[in-house]
Amino acid sequence: MTSIKNVILQNIKNSIQNSFISILADETTDVGHFEHLSIVFRYFDDKKNRPVENYITLKQMKYVTAQAIFDCLHDVLIQMGKDWHSVLSVCFDGASTMTGKIIGVQTKCKEQNSSIKYVHCYAHCLNLALVDSVCDKSKNSKRNKLVFNFFGTIQFTYNFIESSAMRHAILEKISKDVGIKLLTLKSCSITRWACRAEAVKSVPNNYEVLLLAIDEICESSSVPEMCAKGD
Repeated sequence: MTSIKNVILQNIKNSIQNSFISILADETTDVGHFEHLSIVFRYFDDKKNRPVENYITLKQMKYVTAQAIFDCLHDVLIQMGKDWHSVLSVCFDGASTMTGKIIGVQTKCKEQNSSIKYVHCYAHCLNLALVDSVCDKSKNSKRNKLVFNFFGTIQFTYNFIESSAMRHAILEKISKDVGIKLLTLKSCSITRWACRAEAVKSVPNNYEVLLLAIDEICESSSVPEMCAKGD
């Protein structure tokens, strides 16, 4: 496995040898509560004649301070045979640790190369817009209500099925009976935009099975009005 990793990294290193790059980085916590920093390089590939993104590494972090994250980026940059003068831009989320203008990671990067541009990750920007539409009750426009109802239905579906082992078992049974492979239902995480996308994707994929399962649950439930409320 290590040999494969080394070959892939060497190929990427050769590809970016004479290229300017952008760095994309994001920090996350795994199920074991360990902090990790994922690092991706974006550059123009002359052979493919288009920009490409390559995952470089996932580093476990003992600290998630701006200095610790910058040091990690710096080490990876050197490891890949590049320096900060070959970096055009850095792309992070909007957390103050990453974007702070005094001691943030973007500032530390610009101290190495003042021409570096900071780009707020578009995926995170979209998620912030969605969160604002769903959570800001002071806004009563029809558009916001539409978004609120849409994600509310997605979340209610997840809560209704996954909060009960019996209801989940019914869903699994019907899936096997009709021969449709289930896509795992996901909760709409406020901070993890990828989870929101997966949550939305799972409902149309499981739509037929969900309808049959909800019908069966309502028929066998001692409190059928609960199902009626979810209609």
